Amino acid sequence: MRNILCTLLFSIMSLGVSAQSFDFTGEIGYDSDYVWRGVSQGNQPAFSIGGTVVHNTTGLYAGVWNSDVEFDDATSETDFYGGIILPVSDTINLNVGYIRYTYDGTVASLEELYVIADIGDLSLSYYQDIDTNDNYAEVGYNLWFIPVLDVTLVGGLYDSEETFGQLDVSYSFNDSWSLNGIIGQDVFEDQVADSFSVGILYTY
Repeated sequence: MRNILCTLLFSIMSLGVSAQSFDFTGEIGYDSDYVWRGVSQGNQPAFSIGGTVVHNTTGLYAGVWNSDVEFDDATSETDFYGGIILPVSDTINLNVGYIRYTYDGTVASLEELYVIADIGDLSLSYYQDIDTNDNYAEVGYNLWFIPVLDVTLVGGLYDSEETFGQLDVSYSFNDSWSLNGIIGQDVFEDQVADSFSVGILYTY
């Protein structure tokens, strides 16, 4: 499965040789805590950086993202991902892809396949671990009626057992800079944990 991204990158590059064939987006962020699926990845501030290249015609894409973490002996997480975006209609898009989470130290990497459906203000996601039966499903709804702020209500489900709820809040200063925050609660192995984080994001 490690050859998935290499194959995807080769496919993207073979589709066009001019820079006009591709779009590139990047981001640099700093958060008071990196929270992933309702769980803190270190209970400390985290710096992140990432970028994605997309082929304009086919919707094929590939990217990489890195963040500070602090658990076991890992201090850094690097994610490699790729897939294809399939427009179904003016308001519906499907995103089918693969992601590999890698860590420094002795923390083992993991791989997932995913399907994401964006239907207007509603987002439905499903992730399946390639090596195990672990899966994760998520639903998000953008509360479009709230003025000024971009607010999304998120709910997640691990293996049909463990759950978390989260409120994502964002305020955009302009097309590049935004202030972001999350408030959530995770229920994992009968333990309840609250999560809170604020951060600033620059996109380009």
